[in-house]
Amino acid sequence: MWNFGNGVYIICILEVNNIKVKAGVSKINLDVPNFKEIRFKLNGNYCFKDVREIHIGKNTTVVKIKNSMFPNVNLITSETKKYKDGADMLIEEKDKLLNSFYIIQNC
Repeated sequence: MWNFGNGVYIICILEVNNIKVKAGVSKINLDVPNFKEIRFKLNGNYCFKDVREIHIGKNTTVVKIKNSMFPNVNLITSETKKYKDGADMLIEEKDKLLNSFYIIQNC
């Protein structure tokens, strides 16, 4: 948030629609410093088979991921109360299942 004086503030919200992950990376961090709110709406036709863990940062408010994008994820860690920490699926508060990652042999 930036304060421009006279009661004028700007809050930055970042929406991420696509990411690239290098081969061999086993953990990704869904967080971007210096943003009040971050929304990850990943809809690309990519498959990152080496990723085993997805970490959700404290300012991440929306996570929408195609099930096939990260087929081998077996751990979700979260710094926000909105998403369950330590689960093997992406579960939103109040036990709403968002993703159940599944294994794809040839992605």
